[in-house]
Amino acid sequence: MPSLLPFTPLDQNREWLGGRFPFPDTFRDGRGVIQPDVIIWMEMPRGVLLGVTLVDPRKPVSFAETLEDALRSPKEGSPRRPARIRVPDERTAGELRGAAGGIPIVVAAVPELDAVFTELIEKMDNDEEGKKATQPTYLGGGDIPATVVKDFFSAAALLFRATPWRHVAEYQVLRVDIPRFDIENACLSVIGAGRESLGILLFRSIHDFLTFGSTAVSPSVTGGIVMRSLSFDRKKGMPLSLIREIEQHRWPIAGAKAYPALICIDKEMSPIEPEEEDYRIMTACAHVFAAFFASHRRIFAVDAPEQVCEVFSADDVTVTITAPYDPDEIAEADRALGDDDALDDDLLEMQPPPGKNDPCPCGSGKKYKKCHFESDEGLR
Repeated sequence: MPSLLPFTPLDQNREWLGGRFPFPDTFRDGRGVIQPDVIIWMEMPRGVLLGVTLVDPRKPVSFAETLEDALRSPKEGSPRRPARIRVPDERTAGELRGAAGGIPIVVAAVPELDAVFTELIEKMDNDEEGKKATQPTYLGGGDIPATVVKDFFSAAALLFRATPWRHVAEYQVLRVDIPRFDIENACLSVIGAGRESLGILLFRSIHDFLTFGSTAVSPSVTGGIVMRSLSFDRKKGMPLSLIREIEQHRWPIAGAKAYPALICIDKEMSPIEPEEEDYRIMTACAHVFAAFFASHRRIFAVDAPEQVCEVFSADDVTVTITAPYDPDEIAEADRALGDDDALDDDLLEMQPPPGKNDPCPCGSGKKYKKCHFESDEGLR
């Protein structure tokens, strides 16, 4: 490290504490969502703040750089060196070694910094402008009309009451086309069979459905949104700011476990702040799928069902939904991945496992649990 003289005389009791904390809220930048870190430097025993740095993850600042800034230009007093530095973990200490100019580094708890960080966050929470900038909202900072969100909530409540996840497996995908929003050959999947997360996912293509979350294969689209999700949360897990918005606008909720959330994911598997069009797309999908499911539930309960295609129109939006998704298109997408021998038979056959009280697939007329359930379980 270059010389930082002149310094004030060294005080043998002067100890600097350094720590990095994840900021509890996210910020919107365009359509991206970022979560910064906060690096704090404090001098003991006086408890003086020397530096507070908000680190943008897209333009990272090293821990050593923030130390150098605190040494050169502390927020209080003249440039000076501590007798020692205390940090909370070995990883942080490793970032400083070789850059601390010979200052001894101690790894130990830093409860003083924990208290300072908590105080900073509480101060921000009490600042109304800070609240508006950091608190989650359905309205996109005022860019999304409350009426659009209301329609989304109404469609979500309809979908929740239909409980399609009790009858549809994730692999039983449907094709969705919405020309109004340039959506063609999209892939809709129902989640919630495991009762962990309920809702629907809309993928840009069958290719993206097959590769989503894979580290080996990137989604096919080169930009924009790869997947939109309409899922449901429990009220007790919802941020207070969202609960207040719902109560203020009286948006309909189907139950304490049916608070809807809209999430958009880009090609980097990162969340993107939803826009008005995203709300309209998932509102249309929820309405249309609920209607389609009510009329054609049998498709998801039989082996190799005949394909059904229906067109729904409302206002200026036309949605075409087809189930099951064309097996030939699934096979083509799979071949495009270079994995001809690994074609997902579940996707092609569209055959969910029978419930214990369902008729046994063998045709015996007995309930599945009284017939082949135990033998099938032994093969799984």
